[in-house]
Amino acid sequence: MINLKVIHLIRKIERIDRDMEEIQTLLNTLQMDREYSKKIKDSLIEEYHRLKQLKSMILKQVIHIPPNFENFVEEVLTNNKKRKSIHRNRIKCKTKTKSNAKYYARSFL
Repeated sequence: MINLKVIHLIRKIERIDRDMEEIQTLLNTLQMDREYSKKIKDSLIEEYHRLKQLKSMILKQVIHIPPNFENFVEEVLTNNKKRKSIHRNRIKCKTKTKSNAKYYARSFL
């Protein structure tokens, strides 16, 4: 058993999808009047099927959710809310300071 992050699998699938689209584009634009076109077409089709099999293998992988995962997610979300509220308070303080500075600057002019 190999331990992988789900995000790595998702990125791999995205790359596979992109490559499959590029192969389809190449197949559609391939000119078949050349003597080498048949070999290129066969090679592209073979690569397309290989990528398709790889994608299906990745999608069949079983993802095990670790114990206490729900508690971890809840803790992360709670911490994010706290950070956002602290950040908002800082912005409010800075905004008030800037407006006060503009007021004082105008009063001296």
